[in-house]
Amino acid sequence: MTQTKKKSDFKEKERVFSVPTREGEELRFSVVEVGGKTCADIRYFAEGESGIWPTNRGIMIDPKKLNDVQEGFNKLSAKFQKK
Repeated sequence: MTQTKKKSDFKEKERVFSVPTREGEELRFSVVEVGGKTCADIRYFAEGESGIWPTNRGIMIDPKKLNDVQEGFNKLSAKFQKK
């Protein structure tokens, strides 16, 4: 059974970095709190009628796993570097 979180459970505590993507969207790297737990989060935010809001498209990362995730990003990035 899949549990879904309400948007009200999601609290962006600190925006670390953002990358503009499509018009009205940005990809944010943030420290978030969900259900009392602090996590790293990489998530799309989209403009709505009353501001910019988090979408369901993203990943929440246990802070203990950030070095592993960074290694994966580095390896993926290396595949796209000019040789």
